[in-house]
Amino acid sequence: MVDMAVDTTQTTTRRMATATTTPTTLVTATSTAIATGNQATLALSLPHRVLVLMVARRSLQL
Repeated sequence: MVDMAVDTTQTTTRRMATATTTPTTLVTATSTAIATGNQATLALSLPHRVLVLMVARRSLQL
């Protein structure tokens, strides 16, 4: 029973870490793609494009 609880905690922590790092990685990759004009990297799904545009607008306002 204790082993299962530990495994669940580790899995949850891993998922949270992945969810935390993914948007930053996506924005970095997209910014690089925009700077280099890489169309293949820019071919992202619509929700990701919206996220990138929101982050870009917020960065320009600062």
